[in-house]
Amino acid sequence: MSKSKTKEEFLSEATARFRRCDMQMKRLREDWLSNVKFALGEDQWTQADKTERSTNRRPMLTINLHPAAYNQVINDFRQNRPSFKVRPVDSVDDPDKADIVNGIMRRTQTLGDYKTAVDEAFFYSVIGGFGFVRIKTDYCDDESHDQDIFVDRVKNPCSVYFPVMDCEAFDWSDAEYCFATTDVTREAFERLYPNRDFVDFGENGVGDPADSEGDGTDSVKILEYFWVEQDKVNSYLLDDGQILKTKENYEIGNEMGLPINYKKKAFTEEEKQVLDQFIMNGGKTLWLVDAVSADMDSLYNETGTILAAQRELNLTDMFFKYGIRINPLLVKDEYATPIKLATGNQGSETQMQEYSWKFSPFVYPTSTNPIVKNMEGIKFEFASPIEILKNDIKKTVLLSSSEYSKTVGTPSPISLDMVTEETTPEEYEGKGLLPVAVLMEGKFKSMYQNRVLPFKDNSFQATGKDNKMIVISDGDVVKNQMDKGVPLELGFDKWTNQLYGNKEFLMNCVNYLLDDNGLINIRSKDVDLPLLNKGEVYKNYTTAQLITVGLPIVILAIFGFLFTFLRKRKYSR
Repeated sequence: MSKSKTKEEFLSEATARFRRCDMQMKRLREDWLSNVKFALGEDQWTQADKTERSTNRRPMLTINLHPAAYNQVINDFRQNRPSFKVRPVDSVDDPDKADIVNGIMRRTQTLGDYKTAVDEAFFYSVIGGFGFVRIKTDYCDDESHDQDIFVDRVKNPCSVYFPVMDCEAFDWSDAEYCFATTDVTREAFERLYPNRDFVDFGENGVGDPADSEGDGTDSVKILEYFWVEQDKVNSYLLDDGQILKTKENYEIGNEMGLPINYKKKAFTEEEKQVLDQFIMNGGKTLWLVDAVSADMDSLYNETGTILAAQRELNLTDMFFKYGIRINPLLVKDEYATPIKLATGNQGSETQMQEYSWKFSPFVYPTSTNPIVKNMEGIKFEFASPIEILKNDIKKTVLLSSSEYSKTVGTPSPISLDMVTEETTPEEYEGKGLLPVAVLMEGKFKSMYQNRVLPFKDNSFQATGKDNKMIVISDGDVVKNQMDKGVPLELGFDKWTNQLYGNKEFLMNCVNYLLDDNGLINIRSKDVDLPLLNKGEVYKNYTTAQLITVGLPIVILAIFGFLFTFLRKRKYSR
C-alpha cells in the first residue's frame, strides 16, 4: 500500500480499478468462454437450432472436428517450447552477469511444473484467445532463507483481470495494474489470514465464478492486487559519459550517501547544483578529492619523474561555502609509508630495497572522535592539505599529517630520486599537522544562495537540514592494489606485506554518516588494564618479598607445629 494513502483510500482505489477491469474485460471473457466451449465440443448448436430440434424431438449430435486443427498448433509448440538466452549487448554489460542470469532462467524452467504451466497457457490462448502463467518465488526448503523462482499455472484465465482498454501493447504488458483471484474455503481463509476483514468488491466477473457456487460450500475469494508505482527522476548526462539520476525535487533519503572520487573532469554548474541540493535535502556525502594530478602508476616510467599539477574540479566555491578549502598542494611527510625500488646493476645484481616515500604519508589518528579512535595508521598517496574556514558548521579534524610535514607547491616535478633526500627537523618547524580528512556537521547553506541558478528549480532550498559530510583530500585512500588482475584487500600493500587501516577508516566513515553509532562505539571502546606501579614496586621490594614469600611460610610452620602438638597430645594418653 502506498505510504501516502490511508487504508480507506487504498481500498476505494482498488475497488474502482477492479470494477473497471471487470467492465473492460466483460466482452472479452464472454468471447473466451464461447470459444473454449465451442472448441471443446460444447454449444456448437445455435440456440434456435436447439429449440427447433427439442420441439420436434430430433437428435442433436456433435462431431467435434476442431481438436485436429488446434492440436496441430499446440503439439508443434510442445515440441519447440521457447527458450531464453541473455546476451550482453554492449561494452558496459558484463558477460559474467549474463551467464548468471542464464543459469537462473535455466533453473526456473526445471522447478515446479514449468512445462504444464506453459502448455496450459498456450492451449487456452489458442482455443480461447488468452492464457496466463505466474512467476512466483518460494523458499527452497523449510530450513533455508534462500528462495527459488518458478513458473506456476493459472488454471482459470478468467480469474485474471487487466484494464485491457487502457493498454497499448497487444499482450497488456504496459498495464499499470491488474488483479488475480483465488477461491478458498472460509476455514482455510481464517487459518491463512486470521483477524482479517472482508471487503465487498461486487459480483464475480464473467467466467470467474466462486468454486462454491452450486455445491453449498461457504467460500472466500482472495483478490490479489498488483500495481506499478512510478517515480519521476531528473537525469543528467555528465561530461565523461556517466548518467546521474536523482528523484524529482531531490527527495533522497537521509540514509543515502553519494561518494565522489576520481572524477578527472571539472564539475559543471548544473552538476554542482544537483549535488548541492542533494546535500540541502539531507543527503550524506563522502568526498574523496584529488586536488593534484599525480599517482604512483604514472611515476613508474623510464625517467621515474612526473609533473604534479593542479587538477581543476571546479569545486572550490562549493567547499568554500561549506567551510573548507582543499589547497592544490602536496603533503610531504617524514612519517611515510615505504616503497620498494630496484637498486644495483641490472641483471642478477639487482636488489629490491625499501625506501621511505614522503609523498605517501602514514597518518596515525590522534583524534578521539569515534570514527578514528583506536585505529591503525592509514596510508595516503599524494594528499593535499585542507584549510579550515570559519562559519557556523562544526568541523572535526579526523586525520592530519605529522608535525614533521610540509607542503610542496604545484606544478612541481616529482621524482623517485627524492627517496635519497636528506632533511632536517628545522625544515618542518611550524609547518606540520596538516588536516587531510575533516568531518563537518550542521545545517549547510547552499552555494547558490542569492545567486542565479544554472537551471530552474522550483523546489530550491537555500538552507539545508541537519547533515553530515566527510571530506578526504586523497582519492587513493580507497584504491585497492591489484595482484594478477585480482583486487587485494583495501589497505594491503603487496610490496611490503603491510596492512593499513584504510578499510576500517572507510567503513567507520560510512557507518557514521548512516548514523550507525552503536557499531562505531563498539569499535572505539577503551579497554583499561590495571597495571602495577613500577616505582612503588621497586621502592617496597623487600617488604613485598617478605609478605608474598615469607608470610606464607610462617603461617605454614605455625599450622604444622599446632597440628603435630595436638596430634601427640591426643594419642599420648
